[in-house]
Amino acid sequence: MTCSVCQLHVGFPNVRAAEDAGELAALQKRYEEARAVAVGKGTESQLADFERAVDSSQAVMAKRWDTVSRIVDQDSELFKTFYRQVDDGDREPQDNGLDQQRQAVDAMLFPHYLKEIHFAALSLNGCGPESYGKCHLTFRTKTIAARASLFEKNTLVFARENSVPATSGPEPGFRSNWTTRSRLAVAKLADAVDVSTVPDDYPDILLKQTGSTETDDFVEVHIHGKLTQQCVESYRLPKPKDKDEQVFWRSLTKKLNEAGATERKD
Repeated sequence: MTCSVCQLHVGFPNVRAAEDAGELAALQKRYEEARAVAVGKGTESQLADFERAVDSSQAVMAKRWDTVSRIVDQDSELFKTFYRQVDDGDREPQDNGLDQQRQAVDAMLFPHYLKEIHFAALSLNGCGPESYGKCHLTFRTKTIAARASLFEKNTLVFARENSVPATSGPEPGFRSNWTTRSRLAVAKLADAVDVSTVPDDYPDILLKQTGSTETDDFVEVHIHGKLTQQCVESYRLPKPKDKDEQVFWRSLTKKLNEAGATERKD
C-alpha cells in the first residue's frame, strides 16, 4: 500500500492492524499470563520448546481438488480470493447464511481491503485443515512474511463464539504479525501443553483436525495480495481416481515442480 501523497510504501493494512500499539500490548499481556500459568504448572520448559517450534511454522492452504485443478489454466495468479472469484463470475455467493456472515466479518476485520485477503492456517507439518480439502500447499515464508497477519482462530467462528460487535470488532490481543506468531500460539495454546508433551505432539496442538470446518481449530493466516506458483514451497496433492482429473493432476504437479516446489510425502 502506498501513501496517496508521497507514494511511499506504508505497509500492508492487515499487518498494520496487527502491529497497532493496543494489539501488541494486549497480546504481550496474554503471552506473559500464559507463561506464568505454565510456571505454576511446571510446564515452562515444554511450553518454551513448543514456542521455539512454532517460530518455524509455515502458512498452509487447504483446498478441494476441483478448486486446485483450476490452477492448471492460470499462468500467474495461483488463487483468486473469494471476493475476486465473485467479481469475476467464477463463483456465486451461496444463500446459506455463511457467505453473508463471512462478508460481514471480513468487512469488519479487513475494511476496504477484504478482496485482497487470502486465508491459510499455521502448520508445522505441511498439513492444513483437511475439512477444507485434501490438497495442501505450503507457502515460502520469504514470499508472504511481510504481508501476513495472524488471528487466534477462524475469524468467522471466533466472531460467532464471542458475539463480536460489527461496529467495534474483536477486542485487542488476538492478532499478530508474522514474526510474533509463536507468541499468539503460546497465548492461545499454553493450556494444551503439559509435562508429557513431546515434539511429535506439536503439530496436532497447533492445528486440531476434527473433520469439520466448524470445529477444526487453528491459528488463521491472512495473506494480502497475489499468490503465484513461485510462492509455493511444497505441496501435498493426492492423486485423484478419476482418469480425466489425473490429467490435471499431472499438469499441476509438473507446473509446481517447474516453479521450484517439492512434493511432501512425510
